[in-house]
Amino acid sequence: MKWEDEGIVIGAKRHGERQIITTLLTKEHGRHKGIFRPGKTTKAACECGTVLQATWTARLRENLGSWALEPLYSPLAFVLHNSTALKTLNSACALLEACLPEQESAPKVYTAFCHLVQEFENLSKDDTSFLKAYCYFELFLLEHSGISLDFKTCAVTGSRDNLLYVSPRTGRAVTRETGEPYKDKLLVLPSFLQNSDKQQKEPEKQEILAALTLSGYFLGKYVFVPHDISRPEARHRLLTGLQNL
Repeated sequence: MKWEDEGIVIGAKRHGERQIITTLLTKEHGRHKGIFRPGKTTKAACECGTVLQATWTARLRENLGSWALEPLYSPLAFVLHNSTALKTLNSACALLEACLPEQESAPKVYTAFCHLVQEFENLSKDDTSFLKAYCYFELFLLEHSGISLDFKTCAVTGSRDNLLYVSPRTGRAVTRETGEPYKDKLLVLPSFLQNSDKQQKEPEKQEILAALTLSGYFLGKYVFVPHDISRPEARHRLLTGLQNL
């Protein structure tokens, strides 16, 4: 069995002296593993975040199989000089490894992850503009898991204006006036999640943290706890790092 696809490295584990079990998120075939034997010119193919052209070969679909990998782009040179970017990349890869079933196509998640990786290009040391893309990445991961969140209209009044909260029970937005008496039990809805306009200003740190608290709550409720999945330490390190910025 053999197929070709575009993919991004999300994990690599040494297997013997010259082989690496490499996990990719691929455009058409989802999360997929295979054995890769790096050469002198293909060592970068095992670095997380590397975008590449991949060929997977195995006798049967159920076999581990082997990779032939051709690197196309790597964000490593940029993220190594930006600790927040490195934590963000590691968190995204850890979530993909933990939450996505193997060999299940996830095109929207792939597109969101690809966009995040592209956001790392030409970063300055303290640039955090990629965090918005990361927040959307987590929401697409939720959507792929079957979790539908509605930030467009109030769950109680149907209004599209002045939305400030999200109900942890329904995943739907709530207006400021409706939610005020119950605000301690509701999640905060950052304004940038309501408006996908690319021209809007970059969200503040507190908005990013609110967005990650929101997606983190639903990841825990519908993905981690029901499937007995440990919360990735890499995501915790990202949140801690953001809080300390």
